[in-house]
Order: sequence, then structure tokens, then C-alpha cells
Amino acid sequence: MDGYYVVTFPDIAGATQGKDLYEALTMAEEALEMMLSGIESRGEKIPTPTPLKKIQLPQEAFVSFIKADTDKKISA
Repeated sequence: MDGYYVVTFPDIAGATQGKDLYEALTMAEEALEMMLSGIESRGEKIPTPTPLKKIQLPQEAFVSFIKADTDKKISA
């Protein structure tokens, strides 16, 4: 998507995006919280994060830590 920042999660199926870096990271936090809450609600185990050294990135990509609070009430 030209002009957007796309955020993917190496250990969880799903992605989000934002028109700038701030929006992309904000959307990533919300998306990750929803994805992890969904995993927990199905009684599944949250996957162990891939070590940073093993994450392969396309050119012009970078890794950023995203915080997620699955106990936070998420409004739909």
C-alpha cells in the first residue's frame, strides 16, 4: 500500500496499517490487543515471540515493540 505503514505480527496471523508511523503504531497496539484477547477467549495459548535475530525483514522494514494489555476493556 503506497503511502501507508503496514504492521504485521510474525507470530500471529493479522495485520493493520496507518497513514503515518504514529497512526500505524497506535493501530498496531489496538489490533494486537484484540488478536491476543481473541486467542485467550478461545482458550488457546499465546505464541512465544520469535527471537528478534530470527525475524527476516524485507528491505525498508523495521521491528518495533508493541505493548498489549489484554485485560483492558476494548470498545467495539
